[in-house]
Amino acid sequence: VEQQEHAAGRILRCQYALHRLSDVLRDPEDRQHEPFPLVTQQVATLEAELKRLTHRSAKLQAAVPRALSSMAEWGSSGLGLQSALQEVKGQLRVLLYKQGRLDLL
Repeated sequence: VEQQEHAAGRILRCQYALHRLSDVLRDPEDRQHEPFPLVTQQVATLEAELKRLTHRSAKLQAAVPRALSSMAEWGSSGLGLQSALQEVKGQLRVLLYKQGRLDLL
């Protein structure tokens, strides 16, 4: 149970970081005003948490490298990153569902 709680916490941190990144990417004006260190911090959080979670899901394992490589060039093409982030978001929701954490969906 404790391990599941840790995983759920990681998933929630990933979801929050994804949410913040999506906000920045959605609005080009925000992208200019968003403090770059904050974006960098969200990406770093996401990378660290996702790497810890990938052993739980083969599909997440496949989605993460695409998202991470898109993140590396997030400034140049928001669109590729947006779809990569959507894919990761979907896999995180599947993980929560599999853990029976419907309250977090």
